[in-house]
This record gives sequence, C-alpha cells and structure tokens, in this order.
Amino acid sequence: MEEPTKTTETKFPAQAAAEKLPKGPLGVFQGVWNNWSPATEYVDGIPDIYFRNVLTIQMNEIDDHHEAGAPLEKKINEMVDIISVTFNWMRSHGLNDKDVAEAVKRRTAQFIDCQEIMDSYNERYGL
Repeated sequence: MEEPTKTTETKFPAQAAAEKLPKGPLGVFQGVWNNWSPATEYVDGIPDIYFRNVLTIQMNEIDDHHEAGAPLEKKINEMVDIISVTFNWMRSHGLNDKDVAEAVKRRTAQFIDCQEIMDSYNERYGL
C-alpha cells in the first residue's frame, strides 16, 4: 500500500460516506426528504390524523423490536422512519426542504436549554 504524501489525499470511511450524501438544507437528513419527493402529490393534503396514527404504529414497532430482543439497529431504523413520517407530515402542509430547515432553526433557537424542556414535560405530564 502506498504511503500518503502531501499530494495524496487520505480519506477515512466516514468522510468518504459523507461525500456521497445528498446535498441540501436538511444536511444528513436530505436523503430522507429526497426519497419521498416522488410521493409529494400523494402526501399533499393527507389529514393530520393519518400521520398521528402512523407515528403510533412506528412507536409500537419499536416496542415490538424491544420485546423480541431484536438488535438495536431494528429500533433505530424505526426511529429514522419516524423522522421520515414527520418530514412527510410537514410536506403535507406545503413545506419544502428549505422551509423545514428554517423551522428547525427557529425551533432550536427557542429551546437551547434542554433542562427547561425536561422540566416542562415533568411538570405538565409527570415524565
């Protein structure tokens, strides 16, 4: 194997993988958004209750994987699917990927203090 020199770039696996990710305002999540783009017309106008039900199903699938002793990867896949469902819920309200990115920026600017969020959930819901 050739030793790297100043003229030879050394790429680590994660760096090479990152270079293959789609570019866009959603960063690493852009591929999730892009994969559903062909379904935009279908998703447009789906009632909110549909997405609430799908999210409940996804949570149940996470529980099923846990109870079955499935590898963590199975649960993580369902969690990624929750992000996908949430993106499509926003898409159903007419948002594009730039709108979603801006909404995330606005929301994260409001809740910088995670302890405040946890305290709020504890106070309101006993969590």
